[in-house]
Amino acid sequence: MAFFAFSLSIFLMGLSAALFGKWVDYRGPRMAMLASTTFWITGFVVGSVGIFTQQLWLVGLGYGVLGGIGLGIGYIAPVSTLMKWFPDRPGLGTGMAIMGFGVGAMIAAPFSNLMLGVFDTMGADAGNSVGYLFLTLAVIYAPMMLFAAWIIRVPADGWKPEGFDPSVRKTSKMVSAGNVTANNALRTPQFWLLWVVLFVNVTAAVGLLPQAANFVQDFFRDDTGETFAHPEVAAVAAAYFVGYLSLTNTLGRFIWASTSDKIGRKPIYMMYLGLGAALYVSLGTFGDTNMAAFIVPA
Repeated sequence: MAFFAFSLSIFLMGLSAALFGKWVDYRGPRMAMLASTTFWITGFVVGSVGIFTQQLWLVGLGYGVLGGIGLGIGYIAPVSTLMKWFPDRPGLGTGMAIMGFGVGAMIAAPFSNLMLGVFDTMGADAGNSVGYLFLTLAVIYAPMMLFAAWIIRVPADGWKPEGFDPSVRKTSKMVSAGNVTANNALRTPQFWLLWVVLFVNVTAAVGLLPQAANFVQDFFRDDTGETFAHPEVAAVAAAYFVGYLSLTNTLGRFIWASTSDKIGRKPIYMMYLGLGAALYVSLGTFGDTNMAAFIVPA
């Protein structure tokens, strides 16, 4: 159920980002971030109620549906705003925004484990500990997101970075000469082919990340495969591997996006999607031989 709620959240994140993209431009990033805060915090609260009452459909509604919508709106608000501040290097602006997801995972994962341990020592059972964690995260995220909505700004009309000449950029091979609206783009095969490619790529990552800790722990099972030979080592290795994935995810988001400003979007797509496919094949082929053969491709 946890994996289903997580997958539903990611799916609705993408769907809400597509549906509310034009609304964000119309109402502005501040209104979008307020809406994101409302959905995101409400999702945690509803999810915690579902955990306390053992109603799985409430967990799916809260963490999956409401949280996913909030995540999608909250994703596009800073991305679209930073692209306005960096018209000369939109890849860099986008990279700075989306790398926050990797940094957030590096912080939230160990913090969540810490809080679960705290709630366990207070006498809460495993289920209620997760419910209390949801409420704790809601209390922490709410002021942070409201503060971000308060300080966000868009550049004034006509503003441009010093030395930036938009007319030169329009003649660059990096920029398409066409001007396709969102509604017209939906009618083109290129849009849907690109959508399918990204959907498959993200689906592969979503399938890997929630099970990352379990994958590493499998290397420490005894000969029977039922128990861990060194459970304390397995737990530490799993925690470090999740942190490692978060770090490489963070760096990858920034490096690939920034590099696209130099060599173009199409070459970047071909490079990282092609490299990703090769690494997934090597992961399935050699990943069970030793830990290094698993960690490097992952």
